[in-house]
Order: sequence, then C-alpha cells, then structure tokens
Amino acid sequence: MAGTDKLDWALVLGASSGFGAATARALAADGLNIFGVHLDRRATLPLVDQVVGEIESNGQIARFFNSNAAQDDARESVIAAMIEELGENSHRRRLRAVLHSLAFGNLLPYVSDGDSQAISPPQMEMTFNVMAHSLVYWVRDLVESGLLAKGGRVFAMTSEGATKIWPHYGAVSAVKATLDAHVRRLAFELAPKGITVNAIR
Repeated sequence: MAGTDKLDWALVLGASSGFGAATARALAADGLNIFGVHLDRRATLPLVDQVVGEIESNGQIARFFNSNAAQDDARESVIAAMIEELGENSHRRRLRAVLHSLAFGNLLPYVSDGDSQAISPPQMEMTFNVMAHSLVYWVRDLVESGLLAKGGRVFAMTSEGATKIWPHYGAVSAVKATLDAHVRRLAFELAPKGITVNAIR
C-alpha cells in the first residue's frame, strides 16, 4: 500500500496463523502498524510472539489481543483499546485496511449418516456468527467509531466452497455464500463514504 506513513494502521482479525498472519507480516513490511485479534491457548502463543516479533523487526508497532473476535464484548473491548492507542487526534485514528480472516466452524453433516451426528442449531449458528456475521458487526462498529473512514479498505476471505459442493463442508459452504452476500451489501452501503469492501477467494 504505497503512500503509507507512521500513523497508518491495519486491523487483522485472525492474525496469529494462516492468511491472517501472512497478511499482518506483509502489511507491516509495507509500512503499516498492526492491530491483531486472535484466539490462542498457551500452546500456540509462541506462534503469536513470532508474528509480533516479525512485525516489530520491520520497525512497526504490533498491538495484539488474545480474544474471541466473534463475541460482542470482546469486539467492544478491542475497539476501545484501539481508540485509546491512537489517541484523541482524529488524524491518527486511521485504519487503512481491515482483513476478516476468521476460520472456525463446524463440519458435521446436515443429516446424520450413521457415523457422525448431524449439526445442531447452536453449532450452525456459531459457524455463521464467527465466519460471516462478525464481519458485519466489526465493520459497522469501526465505521461508527470513526476508526474506519474514507480511504479505508475492507477484505474478507471467502472460498470456492461458496458455490461448489465439497464433502464435510456443508455449514461452511453456506457461511461463505453468506459472507459473499455481506460483502456485496457492505460495499454498497459504504461506497458513498469512500470505503471499499471486497472478498478474496
């Protein structure tokens, strides 16, 4: 992202591994400071420390939160901490980029096949909330807080599973189709504000 300066930040949801960690590293190498939200137990925390270390080795700031990004209270707490970190100067309250890369869902079948139980309503709801609906809630709150404004870029990770049938991918397939729909709607609503929203497959 050319033209960044030391006041530019990115927010990565799912920052400790996979696409999230890779994106955090790449954005830091391109000059952005990183807010990262991740959910890790003690055994995987060294991986988080490694990502933070690589960001800081580029001379950038890394502020990571070990929290469940799909929960309302966690989202509110992280946004409050971000506002505090950036201070009262509105010029400093800039998120150049937001990546939604939350991947935690249930892979049980819709109908029991005898070898495994069928997915339950709470399991279905959890999968949708984590991997799709949370995008809406984060973007809405970031815009309303002033952290995400004109020039901001939002990206969400989708997959071919949104349109193809894969074994053991039922709920996640439906979630990815929903995520695509959320991205289209957010793009429509935020275009007048100068904020773009795109899905990456």
